[in-house]
Amino acid sequence: MAFSNRRGGVSHSPYDSLNLSWNTGDVAGDVIDNRRRLFEISGADQDSVVVSNQVHGHKVLRVGPEHSGVGVTQDSELEGADALVTDQPGMRLLLLFADCVPVALADISQTVIAGVHSGRAGCQKKISTRTIEHLHEHFGSDAANVIAYIGPSIGPCCYEVDENTALSFAEDCGEQFVLRGDGRPRLDLWSAVEHELSDCGISAGNIENVRTCTCCNSNQYFSHRADGPKTGRQGLMVGVA
Repeated sequence: MAFSNRRGGVSHSPYDSLNLSWNTGDVAGDVIDNRRRLFEISGADQDSVVVSNQVHGHKVLRVGPEHSGVGVTQDSELEGADALVTDQPGMRLLLLFADCVPVALADISQTVIAGVHSGRAGCQKKISTRTIEHLHEHFGSDAANVIAYIGPSIGPCCYEVDENTALSFAEDCGEQFVLRGDGRPRLDLWSAVEHELSDCGISAGNIENVRTCTCCNSNQYFSHRADGPKTGRQGLMVGVA
């Protein structure tokens, strides 16, 4: 598993510098160069990587050798998948983020892994739950054998929302994940995702949550909230050895 930050690439401001997405206006050639740098550092073969077209939805897609290289150097034909799953050795799943919650899942009893693009919409649509259900249905995975890693994303310190958004999130995910005090309500996505994984049967000891805020650390990570809509994307890459 690898999670990139915004450093070490060739993209210019406001995408500086290791931006992995061309969908917010960056030069495609620079993005491809950045991706190749990531693959080289992580020891991945470009032809083994799969990238989907994320839409903040709840679609889970199983990928295999026939998908190798899809979405790496041009727009992905895998439409609307916010979670990718594979059991194929050598394959790498790349998902992109700029404040949303990256979740890596692995069934340690067998060679099955998943990458999940969560966040406010993902939490409300139970994308992590759907992914774990997919692992059980298609691979026989027991949640007791699944380990989870929650990577850098926007924290409750920075994720202010309007009252309607807060009420909607509370209804779908739980009032305890809406923090109220002075000013606007704030969402605790870190705890909400962790709670969702626990509800699926993953033990607390098998969940690692780094609790690093991308907005607070926008000098190191791309952040839509800190930078505005014209910013880059870092990546979560998971694979089967």
